Amino acid sequence: MRNITLTTIILISLTLFGCGTSTSDSAKDKSHNELIIESVNSEKISAKYLYDKIANKNKTILQDNEILIDDTSIKIKVTVDFDGKKEGKYIYSANFLTIYKTGHVNEINVGSIGIGTSKDEAVEVSIHEWFAVFGIPFTNMLRDTNSISLSNMKIFSGLMGIRGTLPENTWMDGSDEMNKKIISQIKNQINFSKATLIPIDIKLMVGPNGVTDGECRLGNEVSIELLDALKKIDWPKQSDSFMFKQFYLVKQDNKASH
Repeated sequence: MRNITLTTIILISLTLFGCGTSTSDSAKDKSHNELIIESVNSEKISAKYLYDKIANKNKTILQDNEILIDDTSIKIKVTVDFDGKKEGKYIYSANFLTIYKTGHVNEINVGSIGIGTSKDEAVEVSIHEWFAVFGIPFTNMLRDTNSISLSNMKIFSGLMGIRGTLPENTWMDGSDEMNKKIISQIKNQINFSKATLIPIDIKLMVGPNGVTDGECRLGNEVSIELLDALKKIDWPKQSDSFMFKQFYLVKQDNKASH
């Protein structure tokens, strides 16, 4: 099973209950210039994270918040939603927009929340969590490694997140088989007519009778249809509820389609 950090668990909880979805009073209290500076710093650090994983020194160039690889451009834009203290902890909540240009332009939005004993730690945790959710599948996609093939698709998965106690000996183990089971259930929702790379962001509350609540995004947009399809999966059942979070990048497999 893949490792799940405490900060990932906190992130899932806060995201599901909306802590990072609107601009807070703390963010409003800061000057516009301060928020811009914080965003720019996060953009540069995030781009460096990606660069370090994919860099071929002869072909890959890092310029502030943008990575250039031949005719491909990857730019990170960060919007701060919350930056301040809450219940004695520093919280840094931001939306990370990745603009991936390679013939087509793909935009991928991922929210991330960092919690720490200092502001610097909260920012660092937020970027770490963003990379665990998005950076891992994105860099794997760029290197064409660690993918799952299904129908005419290549699927790249982020780290699985769980809050609560997961029943033992279930199919929910972060494995390729788990991811194939989930994608098989929702593959009819995936349409490549408008994009060559599709993000899927799944957040579910699972109770004794299956999925009770959640938010699912397909191509950056909330999808009730995606949530309804996922409800039909035989999720592990127990008396206590748990939260499940999983992110995928899905790319059309041209070799499989020929």
